[in-house]
Amino acid sequence: MKSPICRSRRGSRLLQSMKSALPSAVFLFALLAASCGSNATMSPTETPSPTPSPPAPPSKRAEAFFRNWGVTDYGAMYKLLSTGARQRTSPEDFVQRHEKISDGIELRSLATNVIGEWATLDGAEVDVAVIIDSGLVGRFQYTNTVPMVWENDNWWVDWSPRVIFPQLDEDELVNVVIENGPRGDIYDRNGQPLATYRTLVTVGVIP
Repeated sequence: MKSPICRSRRGSRLLQSMKSALPSAVFLFALLAASCGSNATMSPTETPSPTPSPPAPPSKRAEAFFRNWGVTDYGAMYKLLSTGARQRTSPEDFVQRHEKISDGIELRSLATNVIGEWATLDGAEVDVAVIIDSGLVGRFQYTNTVPMVWENDNWWVDWSPRVIFPQLDEDELVNVVIENGPRGDIYDRNGQPLATYRTLVTVGVIP
């Protein structure tokens, strides 16, 4: 009669042991499920934005300025000016000044060769050789220094009339004056003058 009682106590202890282990197993299962669920819902890694390309050097911006002058695109030239240059010169005055010079020399083409450039933290200077083909005086060349300013993450032309011609000031204009040279002397094979310039004395009599 005692054995059933013993079996009953052992079964009760086994059942209590299973009950005490059940919450731990449930908690571990829930933890694993939560971990798996969090991995399933993670958002993909965002692709980093591309690194912006560096700005063009000051020499390239200066070349673009003169290239627009060569095709008489004065509006595009004005867009390359610094803030200070735009404050000093209106678009109308800028365009009018370049138009008068281009028309006065009968501009056919304009090209530049960069000789050198020197940049600092807030400015730069670009030395250029300007080659102009003019219908009035033919082909001629001169050197000039173009001041540049660094602002708004780029280089801009700090324009003044000296960018057109080095000797040109704010209050000066460019005038084209045509002078006919003297006619050359003509000699025969023996060196005797056939046509030449001489000082003549004219004597007149008034009755």
